[in-house]
Amino acid sequence: MVESDSIDLARAIQNGRTSVPDREHPFPDFLVSVRAMWPRKTAAHLGAAAGVTERAAKFWLSGDRDPSPEAFRVVFNKIATRRK
Repeated sequence: MVESDSIDLARAIQNGRTSVPDREHPFPDFLVSVRAMWPRKTAAHLGAAAGVTERAAKFWLSGDRDPSPEAFRVVFNKIATRRK
């Protein structure tokens, strides 16, 4: 760990927040949209809406796995219904 990473981690711990990973998310717009819709308990809400477990939704949000087509459909439909 480099010194700047240690400082950032110390700051995050001090603020009570977790640090953000350095890697990029494969679908950043998906991530931003989902977090904007459900700022609290994001994975739980996404999982319930897409019909999967909270654990599966956490994998999607972390970027470890690509979201399912159903997850994209849920997010798109939620955005489309808000615009009416």
